[in-house]
Amino acid sequence: MALVSPGVEVTVIDESNYVANAAGTVASIIVATAQDKTSGTGTGTASGTTAANAGSTFLIGSQRELVSTFGNPNFYQTASGSAINGHEINEFGLMAAYSLLGSSNRVYVTRADVDLAELVSSTSRPLGNPTDGVIWLDTVLIPAGEYLSGA
Repeated sequence: MALVSPGVEVTVIDESNYVANAAGTVASIIVATAQDKTSGTGTGTASGTTAANAGSTFLIGSQRELVSTFGNPNFYQTASGSAINGHEINEFGLMAAYSLLGSSNRVYVTRADVDLAELVSSTSRPLGNPTDGVIWLDTVLIPAGEYLSGA
């Protein structure tokens, strides 16, 4: 629509943002987060991040409810404060749910049974001997020599 008057033209552009979905459908997102995160309210543990609730599905109705249930999304930075884009343990799923709730009012969120806090790297090298019986490679699924032979 354009309104025209001498020397002035006004154009109205509709930039509405909404989730276009069929009636009765609700998005479902599976997220990976650190375990036992602090709630987005600042006190207590976020109930959705406990080990007991791993694999449980929550119906979330607002951004506030999401961060109180799953904590704030973590995105890692370098020591100088630059964002590490595409970092493997950034909480992209949680941020996707947060963004979706900006334009929708319901989403099902399921936390995968993965503790991202266990995957954080360290700047110090491991010291001492490894614990007896620890296997870092599943030798049953990948028999010795298959890496070298390409079989």
